[in-house]
Amino acid sequence: DGGDVLAFLPGESEIHDCINRLRSASDFPAEEVDVFGLYGLMKPADRQHVLQGRNEGGKRRVIFATNIAESSVTVPGVTTVIDSGRMRIVRFDEKDGIKKREDVWISKESAVQRAGRAGRESPGKCVRLYSERQFERMDQHPTPSILLEKPSRLVLQLRCYGVDELTFPYYEAPNEAKLRQAHDELMLLGLIDRDGNVTELGRRVERLPFEPRIGMLLLECEKRRCFEAGLILAAASRETRIFAPPSREQQGQGRRDAQREMRQLHEREGMIIPSSDWFTTLEVFNRAIDEGVFYVSTVTSKSSHYQTPAERLAVQGFYDWANELHLNPHALLHIAKRIKDYASDY
Repeated sequence: DGGDVLAFLPGESEIHDCINRLRSASDFPAEEVDVFGLYGLMKPADRQHVLQGRNEGGKRRVIFATNIAESSVTVPGVTTVIDSGRMRIVRFDEKDGIKKREDVWISKESAVQRAGRAGRESPGKCVRLYSERQFERMDQHPTPSILLEKPSRLVLQLRCYGVDELTFPYYEAPNEAKLRQAHDELMLLGLIDRDGNVTELGRRVERLPFEPRIGMLLLECEKRRCFEAGLILAAASRETRIFAPPSREQQGQGRRDAQREMRQLHEREGMIIPSSDWFTTLEVFNRAIDEGVFYVSTVTSKSSHYQTPAERLAVQGFYDWANELHLNPHALLHIAKRIKDYASDY
């Protein structure tokens, strides 16, 4: 119908993967179609470029988006929605005391919201990549994020205003055990005292755009003159895996055997630091720096149609290096982009 296409995917890594696959397809009509991503960590100017729609007589657009495009923003010109039915959430695991990222099915309410993105300005359609039976099994409403996330930052913010987190009139109250665990963590970090008052250190951490534990990491790294390492770890804390999963071909020999072979490769390359996952992350990313990850992250922020031959060669070289060592190139590029954003905000 000539309108734009909006495709919903779980997260940023899938968006970049689909964009690269589409642009590199031999029959991709680059003269007729533009491809964009739309996700939370985009620069405001890049996001606005997508949201302003296409110019009169401009190319048709294919936009790969996370659930940010469900209701937070309106994308003009969309007549077709493709819904994967999946979204990525961050859930705090009370048992392990850590945050875990999971891909889950959306709710029925979200499915209706996504379908409603098509045809807001003219007739449209929605293609759902899941069965009607799966739709019927979905929850009616999405789980509020306050019930999923670790509440440490929330508790610290409330305490800065002199408010007790256990008596605050929440619209959706977090689990009391989570709130008490967050309170204990803040005390352990020295951000609040035994009386529940915020310390001077706590007020410094609260002003940072990070979860308290990561904020403390950055302040400690700054004090110990290893701030660059702190930025890398802060940015990497949002990634679930910097090592790539086994390919389909490798899994053909057995997933466990494939994982063992990949770990042996990483050990031979000196990438695995047995004493610490943090040091392993630093080792891998420092090698990515040597391979030009910051330059490539800047180049890939613009359409390949506008990249010079030298830039495309650099991007391909970085991906070849990462794939050869079974690293996740998207995760490494995300870390590089976040580091630049964090450095400007800190």
